[in-house]
Amino acid sequence: MPAILDTSRRTFLGGTIALLSGSLLRAPAALAQAAAAPVTIEYWIGLGVDSARVVEALLAKFHAANPGITVKLNNYTSYEPLGTALQAAIAGKRPPAVASVGFDTLRYTSAFLPHVPVAAVVKAQRQDGDRFLTGNFSARMLSLGQVDGVQQVLPLLIGTPYLFYDRTALRDAGIDRPPATWPALRECAARITAKTGRPCFSIPEKGYFWAYQALVESNGALVLTPNGDRFETQIGQPAAIEAMQLMADMVLKDKSALYLTDSQAGVDYQNGTLPMITGFGSQVAGAVKAGRIQVGTAPLPGWPGKPRRIPVAGNGFMFFEVPDAQLAAAWKLVEFFFEPATQTAFTEGTSYPPTRLGVSDNPAYLGSFYKENPLYGPDIAQLDDVVPWVSFPGRNGPQALQVLSDTRDRIFAGQEVATVMTAATGQINRLINA
Repeated sequence: MPAILDTSRRTFLGGTIALLSGSLLRAPAALAQAAAAPVTIEYWIGLGVDSARVVEALLAKFHAANPGITVKLNNYTSYEPLGTALQAAIAGKRPPAVASVGFDTLRYTSAFLPHVPVAAVVKAQRQDGDRFLTGNFSARMLSLGQVDGVQQVLPLLIGTPYLFYDRTALRDAGIDRPPATWPALRECAARITAKTGRPCFSIPEKGYFWAYQALVESNGALVLTPNGDRFETQIGQPAAIEAMQLMADMVLKDKSALYLTDSQAGVDYQNGTLPMITGFGSQVAGAVKAGRIQVGTAPLPGWPGKPRRIPVAGNGFMFFEVPDAQLAAAWKLVEFFFEPATQTAFTEGTSYPPTRLGVSDNPAYLGSFYKENPLYGPDIAQLDDVVPWVSFPGRNGPQALQVLSDTRDRIFAGQEVATVMTAATGQINRLINA
């Protein structure tokens, strides 16, 4: 879809204390009064064209209902250029009022970009601030936007990877159901490849590491975990090596899988030349519309006898240091996006599941949508297994993320899995604890 060690924690805590004692967090009455006059705010996103169009359509509805607020939307098309633009805007003391920040750089953004924590904004805007959060969002959903227990963003767009398959290809290979575990998927792929003579599976991902995080963590090794007052990665542990070895064997030994980009794998799947991929709900409509295959979807495989851990890719609202009137208007915008009707329109337009409770199963909102569109079902079925998308701490967090991508590239280029992952463990641990 198209990032704290001791010093970073001190930076973060100091910034939070300053914000809590500053003028931004005034009494709700003061902010309500400030919001009464006409006001213009900026809202920055990093979304693909189709999702951005949905946001634009919803903003038109917001403007119609709130004539005193003008929202200027700025889309940077992906999270990386959005993050760069935010840094420049904050350095120039011209930040947007609110932005949809990606989960993968949440630790880095929270520690090094001055902002206003979500909980503080909610409490300043509503008498029932705590109840608004806990009453409308599950604890698991809120955790996706937290750093060390502090709500830094409020999740808006979430997506979990799940399995896409061609029903005809599986049936022709004598397979009556999609695989539920990674070893079963390897066996399934081998049978299809033996019949067709072609690779038949891909985890299409370069530059990010969320589906591979699921592969590794569901086998029992955490990509990031605290260790006393430090952090560490467990990608050098046997469970992680076993997980990556399975994929390496599929690509290099079995010749049943390919290492492709998101866009290439999606095209190959729709064309029927790649019967199985991992993908997102946003790809369902395109595959069905193409009409070349019998589209099937299933939850992402796990490992036998182990709980699944499925990281959530996506973003959430983060508030920045702007005048009170703009902050109040930004909160009004955010509230609008979490109204059940808006959540319904957002899901129907983007195919990403709602983040607010009581929407997906309510027949007045999305209950009928999921009943009539079972191909999107894994998004809801997997919510009990979701975990935060890994976000490395410290100023070197982005470099640590790059090490993960480079490590995967080296593995699929044929380098020895255990050696590469052991070396990466040392690199990442040094970077995130520097």
